Amino acid sequence: MSEGTLVIITYSRNGVEGTEKYRNLCMDSCVRRTLRKHGRGITKIVSSYSREMTYKDKCIPPPPEGWKFATFRLKQRKNRFGRLINDKPGDDDIF
Repeated sequence: MSEGTLVIITYSRNGVEGTEKYRNLCMDSCVRRTLRKHGRGITKIVSSYSREMTYKDKCIPPPPEGWKFATFRLKQRKNRFGRLINDKPGDDDIF
């Protein structure tokens, strides 16, 4: 899974619903972990879904208005074996 994935599992145990949240794990392992944690025989999985984590989930403030991330233009050249490689960016390569 990609960096910053949040998996939310909703389960029912003896008629009482609860939720479990996991970060950066695949869905199958989260379901199995929830069943192991709350007992296989008496726990039923009601729903499960995953989504990308937001700034609020990561506990970091959002970027200010008009913020743009830096982008670089890289020069490509061929090495002695004919494969393309990237040169180091210079000061004038920022746009």
